[in-house]
Amino acid sequence: MKKILIIEDDPIIRINTSEFLKEEGFDVYTASDGAVGVQVTLEIFPDLILCDISMPHMDGYEVLKTIHSIPATSFIPFIFMTAKTQKEEFRLGMQLGVDDYITKPFTFDDLLCSVKIRLEKYDKVVKSYEGKYLSMIENPLVGVFVISENKFKFMNSKFVRILNFKSDAELYDMRFDELLPDEEKTEIMEKLSLSQKDILSQIHLKCRLYSKNKEIIPVSMFLVHMKMKGDSCTIGYIQKSDTSEMLDVTCENTNYLAEISDAIKKVIEYHKIRPEELIKVMREQNSLTDAHNPDELTKREIEIIQCIAEGHSNKDIADKLFISQRTVDTHKANILIKTGVKHVAALMIYAMKNNLIK
Repeated sequence: MKKILIIEDDPIIRINTSEFLKEEGFDVYTASDGAVGVQVTLEIFPDLILCDISMPHMDGYEVLKTIHSIPATSFIPFIFMTAKTQKEEFRLGMQLGVDDYITKPFTFDDLLCSVKIRLEKYDKVVKSYEGKYLSMIENPLVGVFVISENKFKFMNSKFVRILNFKSDAELYDMRFDELLPDEEKTEIMEKLSLSQKDILSQIHLKCRLYSKNKEIIPVSMFLVHMKMKGDSCTIGYIQKSDTSEMLDVTCENTNYLAEISDAIKKVIEYHKIRPEELIKVMREQNSLTDAHNPDELTKREIEIIQCIAEGHSNKDIADKLFISQRTVDTHKANILIKTGVKHVAALMIYAMKNNLIK
């Protein structure tokens, strides 16, 4: 059920509009002035906001500017309900980024039409980006995880595989420090604490983690502290230290990891969930996605993509598939030409989008 917030100081318009939208199947919230409207927005994260312009304490323009200045709410469709019809008023609203105007007095049919159009447009935008964001998170090159209060709240399948667990369920709500060897635990947890206090913006270190069977796995780990939906959490990335596709997170690929962080934030915002609920969204997405092969890759080329995703070197791939390293190079070149991607990281995102790898 879509949530709509009505910010209107006129009680008759507010109540009548609310009752009408409820009858049309929407979950409706109301606020009697702009300041309260902003507060309610941050509490419920509505799917659409209907807002009057002339209000005491905080007018509609101030509400719109405030909503757009907050990353978590900046994408919410915003419609002005107003009796002001001067061109200057419309121009100001458009400059501030309003999505639509409804002039008072309005009919409920006109209101419903505008609401449906804006919600449909927003849904299309979300769906067009969602595949990209989910693919970035479910990255086959990098183990991605989210921890809050020292407990795992999300981990992608690559992270699960690196540590030899069978499923994310085995790791969910496990303490992060349980995976740290005693001789490294104090240092890492102290750095994590400094990051959570915003003293360190990010942490990059070489360390070791325990696998499910208590084997020591050497990894390169990158940690970034964030606040999402009001929750304080840390997004982490790991790779085996001996992997052939090692990301150098100290230079240009820091931007690549930042893109994954942004993808996590966007999925959380679009689905209006908390960080720990991200795992449910990813499971649902993976169960609904069927494999497809838009560029007609051969069976052998798909096998090579899957080997790359597992972190195998050219020699490993050649040995596994009983072909020469030169043949592996030829297949890789053909894959890049067919898919139009330029590097391995982009190829992995392509493969995830098309569900060619798990």
